[in-house]
Amino acid sequence: MTKLIANGYLRDDMMPLVEVIREELDYMRDPNTGEYLRYPKKIKGGKIRHEKVKDPDVHNARTLQMISELFPDRQVFVDYFRCDLSKYEHDAEEVGLVVELTLSLERYKKKLLGILEYSNLIPVITIKHGIDMLSPSDIREIVDQIRLINSNRSIAIRIDGLDGYADVIKEVLTAKDFLIYDFNETPIRSKPDECMKLKKMQLDAHKIALCSPRPRDAAGKDFPNGAYAKFINNSHLDCYKSYGFDSVGDYGGLRDKLPSGGVATNGRALILMYIAQLNTFKSFVCDDVKKGSKGFRVVLPKVIADPELNPDGTCLALNAATKSFHAGKEGTYALWIEYTLTRYIQQIATWRPLFA
Repeated sequence: MTKLIANGYLRDDMMPLVEVIREELDYMRDPNTGEYLRYPKKIKGGKIRHEKVKDPDVHNARTLQMISELFPDRQVFVDYFRCDLSKYEHDAEEVGLVVELTLSLERYKKKLLGILEYSNLIPVITIKHGIDMLSPSDIREIVDQIRLINSNRSIAIRIDGLDGYADVIKEVLTAKDFLIYDFNETPIRSKPDECMKLKKMQLDAHKIALCSPRPRDAAGKDFPNGAYAKFINNSHLDCYKSYGFDSVGDYGGLRDKLPSGGVATNGRALILMYIAQLNTFKSFVCDDVKKGSKGFRVVLPKVIADPELNPDGTCLALNAATKSFHAGKEGTYALWIEYTLTRYIQQIATWRPLFA
């Protein structure tokens, strides 16, 4: 992200949406000496190591500070992620914060109010139909608390359906606020009645369509090698205004998924390269599941040689991957997720028109 910002590819009309699924906590200190508190932990070989004690206090979490500092002088949506856990493969230990905030409304409210400590962060109040304890009166209460702290503070409400919440949305959102309508994995055109209902509400707030066009259950075997992955339907970038939205957002070619635990050693190495002029993704995949992340080295030569992907030599992601390849490194799954998103944002910034 820092390279994108440094090279001017995070345009002024782009607003990051950060979903917080875990927190980077600070460590507890002795109130008298100021030294870190430690506890004994037995490690391999029976040795004892004295580990620092993490501080669970929300005000001491470093996550929000890190987000704020990553995007200086830029507004950022911050969404403490909550979801229907039955729809996500996940490791409870990896996403303990998500579980906690999905089940505890009071903890969720505290997290939202904690965002207000950073002037460039916009709290996102997320409503999840089917699981939610967050009633319209709860939303009024949260918004009233935010306005009491700072009456000029922008807020966002994220919702995946208007039923039961249209009145409160109309009531609390003002011209400085945002409505993020989450279409999940369905295209915008799949909800014409809902879009029309939203139009008729004539909200003063800025309306954003959020889409996740890459199917969550699509595996590497489902992608073509060296061809366009047409089942990733990115049409929302072209049609959002026709359905009454002011702007649009998505996951940049990534899946809407939670960490499922463990370190992947086997599996297909998948490379996705977005081409903005065609508004589509080109995929490259190593079908040898035993190679795991080493499969990236198998398909990389084909990616590097593709004349469609880096004709002017400016692609940050491909340039970095090519440099690593020549140094004998293929990259990890996590690194290729970063490359996918970097490529996507740079392509959008370079070739797509400005968003409203």
